[in-house]
Amino acid sequence: MELANDEKSGVTNAFVVTKKLTDYGICRQKTKVPVLKIPALPLLYLLGKIEADRNNDKI
Repeated sequence: MELANDEKSGVTNAFVVTKKLTDYGICRQKTKVPVLKIPALPLLYLLGKIEADRNNDKI
């Protein structure tokens, strides 16, 4: 969360990876940039899908 408040870091978006499937949305803490909560399983699925699609384009 500290980087989300640091103007020198150049952070434009931030994510917090959570354990619970129902824990998603915008964090309620006051930060200079929005911090989004996303459960680990959907995040890993999306990263895997992006990687698979990228590999399929190379074939």
